[in-house]
Amino acid sequence: MLPKGARLVTAISISANDQYIVAADASEKIFAHIFKIDGSKNPIADVQIGQKVVHMNFHPVNDNRFATAGAKHMSICEFDGAKTISKKAGTGTTES
Repeated sequence: MLPKGARLVTAISISANDQYIVAADASEKIFAHIFKIDGSKNPIADVQIGQKVVHMNFHPVNDNRFATAGAKHMSICEFDGAKTISKKAGTGTTES
């Protein structure tokens, strides 16, 4: 279940070893929420992305790393396995 204030899911991914699901929302601040597949219905950690997420994917062998992408951003997120997700963000630009 997404936290209060989350409007809808814009992207979702399941980790390679079926341990986690990560979902991006369309709230005002835009978050990615990670859920444990065999856990409760509430997220175990969140990270603010800040821009609309249209693509999301876990690393093919690391269940604690996932990427998000949108029209003007790309982020690599690392979950510590407990309660924290760190984010390294980049921005996309287009050239004519």
